[in-house]
Amino acid sequence: MIRKTDEDGGHYRAVIGKTNEQAPAPKASEKAPQRHQSSLMVVDGIACLRGATAENKMDEAQEGMKGKMCGRTGLERGRKRRLKESAERKDRRLEAARRSSARRRATETSEERFIRLEMQRMRDRERLAKETPEERNRRLQVKRSSNIVKKATETPDEREARLRRHRTLARERMARETPEEREHRLQMTRLARARRLAAETPEEKQARLEKNRERVRARMARETTEERNHRMELMRRRAAIRRAAETPEQRLIRLQKDRVYSQEKILKETPEERSHRLALARLRSAINRATETLGEKKARLERDRLCRSARIAMESPGERNQRLEAERRSAVRRRTAETLEQTERLRRSVAANETPEEKMHRLALARYRAAVKRTGLVDKLVSGAEEPSSEESEIRIGVVFSLSKTASVHLNGSEED
Repeated sequence: MIRKTDEDGGHYRAVIGKTNEQAPAPKASEKAPQRHQSSLMVVDGIACLRGATAENKMDEAQEGMKGKMCGRTGLERGRKRRLKESAERKDRRLEAARRSSARRRATETSEERFIRLEMQRMRDRERLAKETPEERNRRLQVKRSSNIVKKATETPDEREARLRRHRTLARERMARETPEEREHRLQMTRLARARRLAAETPEEKQARLEKNRERVRARMARETTEERNHRMELMRRRAAIRRAAETPEQRLIRLQKDRVYSQEKILKETPEERSHRLALARLRSAINRATETLGEKKARLERDRLCRSARIAMESPGERNQRLEAERRSAVRRRTAETLEQTERLRRSVAANETPEEKMHRLALARYRAAVKRTGLVDKLVSGAEEPSSEESEIRIGVVFSLSKTASVHLNGSEED
C-alpha cells in the first residue's frame, strides 16, 4: 500500500505486507494517490526503504526481504523458469547462449580475455570450495563422461588442436608453480600412473607399450643430432644413477632381463641390422678401451669377470653348450687370424731384407708354383699316366732347379750351386 505521512515530510511511502484495508485510514486533510493495486508488486527492497525514518528503516527492510514483493529477485525467477522449461526449450536456450558467447569471444581483446578467464577461475574456485564430496565426485564423473564422448567424436585436426592447447596450458601452469606445487604434482602423477598400470589388462598393457614404441620411434625420427646426443647422455646418466643404487639381487635381475630382451631383439633383427649392431659394438669397445685409464681398465676387467661369473651361474645347459661352441669358434678364428698375421709379418720382413737376386728368385719360384698348379703337373708326375709335354718339361726343370737352389741357400747360407 502507498500512503503519504506528515512525519516523512509529505513523501509517499510503501507499507510492506499490508493492503489498503489493513492499513490505517488516511487523514481527511490528505488524499491518497489513485494507484492500481498491482503497483505494490513492483516495489523492491530499495523502494521499500525510501522515505523511511531512522527508527524503522531496519525493521521494514527485514520485513520487506521476507515478503513476496522483495523476495522474488531476477535470479530466483530465472531459476524457477528453468526448472519448468522443456528439453527443446532448454536446448534452444543453451545453443543461443553458446552462439552469443562465441560471438563475444571472437571480438574480445587480449585484456578482455584475460579478465574473463580470471573471473571465471575465481568463480570456479569459489564454487569448488563450497561443494561437498558427493558433488565433487558427481562433477568429475560428468566431466570424464563428457571428455570420453568428445574425444571419441573429434576429428584429427581437433585432436591435434586440443593436445597443442593442453601442452601450452600445461607449460604456462608449470612455469607459475612453486617447488611445493611441483613436487605435489609429480607425486600425484606418479600415484595416478601406478593406479592406472595396476588396473590395466595384459591386452591394454601390450597396446600401451606398442603405442609408446611408435611414439618413441616417431620422436627419434624427428630429432636432430644434438637432441639425440643430449637424449643419449641423459639415458646414460640415469642408468649410471640406477646401477649405483641397486643391490646385488637387483643387479642379477637386471642382467637377466637385459639378456632376455637382447636375445628377443637379436632373433628379430635382419642381417643388415645385425652387421650394424656388431660394427657399433666393436667401435664403442675400441673407443672405450683406447680412452680408458689403467684404473678404469682394471675395473672393466673385474666387472667383466663378475658379469661372466653371474651369467655362467644362471645359464641353462643349452645356453652353456651354445657358449662353449661360440668360444671354440672364436678361438679358431683368433688362431687363424694370428697365423695369417704372423705369416704376413714374416713375408714383409723377408721382402724388406732380401737382395734383388733373392727377390727375382722368389718371384720366379712363385710363377713356377702357379704354373704347376694350373697344369696339374705334380699329379701327372706322381701317377705316371702320361708323358709331360715340352712346356711341362720346362716347368719341371725350373721347379727342380728352384728347389735345389732354395735348398742350397737354406743349408749353406749362400746362392752358390
